[in-house]
Formats: sequence, C-alpha cells, structure tokens
Amino acid sequence: MDEIPIIGYADRFSLAPGEKINFKISSTSNDPYRAKLIRVISVDPNPEGPGLIEEDIESDFSGVYPSRRQTTNLGSYVRVPSNNSFNPSGGFTLGATIWPTKITIHDQCIISQFNSAHMIAEKWNISREEMELFAFNSHQKAISAIESGIFKNEIIPVNGLLDDETPRRDTSLERMSTLEPLIEGHSITAALSSQNADGAACLLIVSEEILKEHNLEPLVKVSHISVRADDPIWMLTAPIPATKYALKKSGMDLSDIDIVEIN
Repeated sequence: MDEIPIIGYADRFSLAPGEKINFKISSTSNDPYRAKLIRVISVDPNPEGPGLIEEDIESDFSGVYPSRRQTTNLGSYVRVPSNNSFNPSGGFTLGATIWPTKITIHDQCIISQFNSAHMIAEKWNISREEMELFAFNSHQKAISAIESGIFKNEIIPVNGLLDDETPRRDTSLERMSTLEPLIEGHSITAALSSQNADGAACLLIVSEEILKEHNLEPLVKVSHISVRADDPIWMLTAPIPATKYALKKSGMDLSDIDIVEIN
C-alpha cells in the first residue's frame, strides 16, 4: 500500500480501559489506509540509542479502511499586507497560536490561567482573603523548611546559590491586600500567582527487581502514573479527576494521603 497524505485527530485527550475514543480521519487521496493499535516503547532520537521501537497490539479495529477528503469549515481569519517575505520563490515560516474555546459554554476569549483561576474561585466560593492566606502560609512554610535545613541533602549548590530564592520573607497579609486585581472586577492578584523560577532535578527510578539486585534503599514508591485531561477552559481543575482516577487505580482513599503536592 502506497503512503497517502492523511491527517486526523481524536475526540478526547485520554481515556481509561473500557472508555471509547473516536478518530476523525481526512485524506487527500482516495486510496485506502491501514489502522492498527501499537504500543510505543521507545522514540529515542539519539543515533546511538535504541531508536523507534513499537509493538503491535491486537485490536478489533485493526484493518484497512476507505479514505476520503473531509472538508474543514474555516472560522476567524486575518489579512496581512503583501510583503517580500511571502515571495513563493523563497521560504518563510508562518506561526499561529490557537486558543481553545467552546462557543456554547463560554464567551469567546483568549484563555489565561488568571481567567481560569477567577472562574474556579467563583464556582467554589473561595474569597480573595482565603486565597491570600493560603499564599502567605505557603511562603512561610517554604521559609521555615529552608531555615531548618530540610532540603540541605536534596539541593546541590550552583554558582554559590544554596537555597530557593523565590519565597518572600518580607511579605504580609496587609501588603497582599493592597494589590490591585490583575483583571478589573476579578479577585486574582500578583500575590496569588506563581513566580517565574528555574530549576532542575535528577531522579533515579528503578524496578523492584533492580532495587533488590543492587541492594538499593528506596525513598519512595510510585503507586500509579497516568495522564488525564479536563475542560481546557477551566484548565487548572484537571488534578481533581486525575486524583480521583489515581486513587481508584491504586486502591487508596484520600484519607490515606498525608501530604499532597500539585504542580
């Protein structure tokens, strides 16, 4: 079967066993195409690495399907004045940022985490004072941990930098309360926003077999890993279904968890 120009997308980002996912396919050719389920084991681009390794998985839908062109109705567009950069004899790159919106649910707008955070605060009736108290306590906990040396064995000094620089020692609830909202009429201020920070971490993750073979003492055990998605308009609520799914798959309850960290 010859290769044919084909594009497609799935109607959802992730799914659990037993759930259904649909793929929408469009082709500029009338030639049939083959569909199959594969497990991707490696996509290492290193020439000295294992390269692309795939494994075919038996599935009900594997087979050959007829193809046809599916037209796409264009929506918004922009016009730009003519420019020599667009000369067909030369090459140029055109970039576009597409923001997801849902016409029947929300107003059409550019989505930001500030909008999502405000929507979440309104839905769950979280006041600005409650959010500022949470943010303030977060800084105080980080400062206390630094001063007590909790992270000393986990941080490698770089260019004389020994500790996290971002916790604010000089902040207070009084100072937070004087800040203007980032968007008029909203409750989110700069004090409730994540700061820009650079950092890196190194983890050694091994199987139980390797652990025993090399007589290693584990620090933690990974009970479950999965990828879940949620409404892109809300954006920041995805940890809710992800947490419920992880607890269910690992056979645990939220009361079994002592510390929760969400990044």
